[in-house]
Amino acid sequence: MHSQCASAVYRLALLCFLCVGGLSSSFGTPTNIFSTQFEFAQGYNPNLNLAGQNGWTKFGSGGNGLTNGFFSGQGQQAYVGHFPPASGDKALFVWRPINFSPVAADLPLVQFSTLMSIVGSTNGEADIFQWQVFNHQTQPLIVIDFDVSATNMGNVGYFLDGTQYVDTGVKFGLGATYMLTVTMNFASNRWSARLNSALLATNQPITTTGKQLTLGDVDAVWEVYNTNAPGDNFMVFDDYTITAEALPPPPPPRPSLFAPRYGRSFNLKFPTQTNFVYTLEFLDPGQAWNWTALTNVIGNGQISVVRDYSATNAARYYRVRTGVGAIRPSVAVGGFGNRFSFAIPTQAGATYSVEFTPQLHPPTWELLHTLTGNGGIVTFVDDTASGAARFYRVRHE
Repeated sequence: MHSQCASAVYRLALLCFLCVGGLSSSFGTPTNIFSTQFEFAQGYNPNLNLAGQNGWTKFGSGGNGLTNGFFSGQGQQAYVGHFPPASGDKALFVWRPINFSPVAADLPLVQFSTLMSIVGSTNGEADIFQWQVFNHQTQPLIVIDFDVSATNMGNVGYFLDGTQYVDTGVKFGLGATYMLTVTMNFASNRWSARLNSALLATNQPITTTGKQLTLGDVDAVWEVYNTNAPGDNFMVFDDYTITAEALPPPPPPRPSLFAPRYGRSFNLKFPTQTNFVYTLEFLDPGQAWNWTALTNVIGNGQISVVRDYSATNAARYYRVRTGVGAIRPSVAVGGFGNRFSFAIPTQAGATYSVEFTPQLHPPTWELLHTLTGNGGIVTFVDDTASGAARFYRVRHE
């Protein structure tokens, strides 16, 4: 009885999974929107303020300019802070206008990165330094906040739309060097940020109030905590870079195997003998080989056709059991006998490899056919489907 049941599993065992290779950022080379290393050869004079050079501008007052020696081997760096602002000024914004419309340019993935370090005060005071992202309408979209403390550590937080503060729980060390990376998807209104490998934010909204999703500028900001006693702390930054790129192409549709013409149901047939009871069973992947009875059929000496309306998974295995003395039933996909047919939704121009194995423990996959997608449903017929069982998979290259 056991040997008959086991051998009655016939070519209806469908195994479908997608193997995709090379899915990385190879969909395009980022376009450089603006970048600078603040070097003398790029036109940056260390004897002048940064604001006023190479398009950089400012709002407010206080120290800003060029220095060197804070990042080994990096030449000149820019800075904000150190020298006190004019009486009554609380903040200094320094920026280089970008005025870029990512979605309109079909380059909605924008990345801002900069090498940075915050140097603590020598006068006992502590201020706040920020990176602020503005749109064309000078509205703040993202504010990443570095709150300097009187100790050697500070806290990193961010503001959504410039108003809703979120504490990231990430600390930074005064005088330590960091790479800040902010990734913005203007098409989906989402952004993420890292400080070195520390995650500051992930998949946050760029705007929560419907502001224009454009990139006006990314500002280095010094906010004085006590206007009567500003610190002589400052933020140094270098390798200031803004890039943009197109969205990656959508992944190809996941190949799914199913019986032709029947959608998510499955038709199968097997010959019967009069007065023998046949039990059709199925097994879904992950059921630990616990077969479930689908229906019982009383044989009449004819071909019995059974339709499984519950075949909604990507894979399902079938077998037919009967009593001792009956001729071993063989199961075939409706109408195909020793041929097996299944359909694959495809992406135009994509290459698909159809493979099979006669066993799953362990599998020994063999290439059966290679086909090119046409953007529609491609029906594949295996004319060599012999043996008690055959399992299939489709790989997208």
